Amino acid sequence: MRFFLFTLVVLFELATAIAQPTKITGTAADYAKRKITFYSISDPILNQKQILGTTTIGNDGKFTLEIPLKHTVEIRCDLEKYCATMVLEPGENYTIQLPPYSPKSNEEAKSIYFKPALFWFGILNKDKKDLNFAVRAFLTDYNTEFSKNSAQIYQQKSKATVEQIISRLEKKYDTPSTSYFNNLKRYSYLDLEYSINQGNTDPIIQKYFYIKDLNLEHPTMQRAFQSIFTDFLRMQAQNQKNSSLIGMVNRGDFDQLITFFKAKGYPQEISELAILKGLYDGYYSGSFYKAGLIKAINEARHGTIGTSSKALAEQIYTKLTKLAVGAKAPTFRLPNIQNKPTSLEQFKGKFIYLVFFNSKSHDCQMELDSIVSIHRKLNKILTVLAISLDDNFESSVNLWKNKGYKWELLNGANPDPVRLDYNATLTPAFFLISPEQKLLLSQAPSPSHEFEPVFLKILRDTHFNFKQLPAEKTKPLPN
Repeated sequence: MRFFLFTLVVLFELATAIAQPTKITGTAADYAKRKITFYSISDPILNQKQILGTTTIGNDGKFTLEIPLKHTVEIRCDLEKYCATMVLEPGENYTIQLPPYSPKSNEEAKSIYFKPALFWFGILNKDKKDLNFAVRAFLTDYNTEFSKNSAQIYQQKSKATVEQIISRLEKKYDTPSTSYFNNLKRYSYLDLEYSINQGNTDPIIQKYFYIKDLNLEHPTMQRAFQSIFTDFLRMQAQNQKNSSLIGMVNRGDFDQLITFFKAKGYPQEISELAILKGLYDGYYSGSFYKAGLIKAINEARHGTIGTSSKALAEQIYTKLTKLAVGAKAPTFRLPNIQNKPTSLEQFKGKFIYLVFFNSKSHDCQMELDSIVSIHRKLNKILTVLAISLDDNFESSVNLWKNKGYKWELLNGANPDPVRLDYNATLTPAFFLISPEQKLLLSQAPSPSHEFEPVFLKILRDTHFNFKQLPAEKTKPLPN
């Protein structure tokens, strides 16, 4: 009997570890012929998109996509003015409704402040027992409670009010008892308690993060983690008792940082994640030596830490170093106007001015016009490559024909990794690449903001010796 029960447990664990196909279907005539991509956010530090699947909507508006899932996950889909979302459970089939197609205006497309509106996918084939309805109902009630009691929470720091809110929500939402829903409630309550205890985060960290198997993909956990651990090392080092942290970080001693926080009672996993978050934030805050931060992250990626933490350390290291001056320029292979594949390697031995743009943007059009004179004067020593990030490449092709631009145009709409590799989330974006295919300027000045004299100075300083870059720009990065 014991062997039979043990076998059942093993079979159940194996079944839950194997990805199960989850199907999404729908009809959206106003999105006909457009590609839509579904993704999740994989971690609470880099907030990277993990692409789950892409589908092209047919001429009749119909679409279907199958996504293999090992566990419940919140998916997202960027649809111009909307960011649509829902929760998928492994093995389920969903018929969904998209928001009306609403393209961003030129102003919205170029604004760094524009944020798409959240839209919950309509689910047409599920009843009210589906997890999505419970999640949406809980979030609505939670936000209502928070808003209604904001004065008691923020101004009075009322612990009694927070306890009453949690009690009311717990009574109303005692089901469904799934891991995803329980984490939704757990980390929503953390946000409430954190609002009245911001001066002392240790009890919050102990209560909510001293657990095994943190679900790094859960969006509520990610938001809670960011609330607590943003700029973590700098904030900790401000406490006189923790002043030794500054030396540890500046020396790049990752193992000593782990020892320090484990001595304070932090479990191994949360120590790793909190330190990685602190190192990543510290790189941009200027609070520590960048060389020490990079060394610590490099130690983490080669150290004996958890699988998830090691993968994150690798991704953080890549992000912080791959676009550094002197690093190898991320490669790509994209179709040009004639639909012929064009790679970065084809231009080895030449200086390259790499341009990311969107034809809808007035700023991009202005900068493209400014390239004309640069290209005319310098085309024998400088190659211009323009990568269009338009959803519809034809818009860029028409722009090239109307303007008579003479430099290479490449289609960067479909391979999202190119945009991510160069962190070209905002356009226009510019990079100068050396004949050895290393980054000389990252990012480079725009053509309307002194790119030409900067480039000519680099050319003079190198004395046209393409194999020798200035010493400070070729300093090797840690392996």
